[in-house]
Amino acid sequence: MHPLLRDGDILRIAAYGRALPRRGDVILFFLPDEDHGIVHRVVAVRKEKVETRGDNNRHTDLGWIKRENIVGRVVEAFSSDYAVTVHGGKKGLLIHYALRLFLFLKMALKPILKQAGWLQKGRRVFRASLEVVR
Repeated sequence: MHPLLRDGDILRIAAYGRALPRRGDVILFFLPDEDHGIVHRVVAVRKEKVETRGDNNRHTDLGWIKRENIVGRVVEAFSSDYAVTVHGGKKGLLIHYALRLFLFLKMALKPILKQAGWLQKGRRVFRASLEVVR
C-alpha cells in the first residue's frame, strides 16, 4: 500500500459489524493458510466477497476475499513522525486512481525529464502528498 502506508506503521482498524466493505475501502484481511495479514484497497464487491489491489500494484490480487477473512477497515495509520487518515468509499477510490495516475506519469515522464536535464540523479522531482492529522 506504499506510498499511503509503509512497513512498520501502526494501523487503527474499524470492524465492519453487519456493514459490507465498499469499493475504495482499505481493508485488513487474512488469506487461508497465511499467518500474516494483508492490507489492500477494495476494487470490487460481490455479495459476501471482495476483490482487492494494493495502491502500488498494477494488477488486482488473485481470487476473491471472503467476508469471514476480513478483519476490518483501516481508518488511520501512525508512525513515529506522522498520522494519516485512510479514506474509504468514493474518496478512497479517487485517491487510489490519483495515485495510480501519479505513478504512471512518473514512469512515463522520467525519461523525458532526464533528457531535458530537469531530473538530477538522486533528486526527486515528484512527491505523493498525504493528508496529515495532528
